[in-house]
Amino acid sequence: FENRVNLSLREVLVTSDHPLCGHRLMDAKQNIREGGLVVLVQRGGENIIPSGLTEIMENDMLVLAEYEE
Repeated sequence: FENRVNLSLREVLVTSDHPLCGHRLMDAKQNIREGGLVVLVQRGGENIIPSGLTEIMENDMLVLAEYEE
C-alpha cells in the first residue's frame, strides 16, 4: 500500500436529462470523468454491481470512484 492513490466516492442521481440516462455504461464513457468508475448502481432498493452492459435509468443513484485532484 505504499503507492496509494487518493480516491473519493460520490453519488450522482440520474435525472431524465442526465447525459447517462438511457445509455449503457460502455457507450457512455465520454460522460464520466477520466479515471472515474461507476462501482454501484442503486435502483429501486436494489444494489447492482454494474458491467459495461448495464443501462442507466432515470432515478438511478450512481456511486462513482474517482481520483482526487
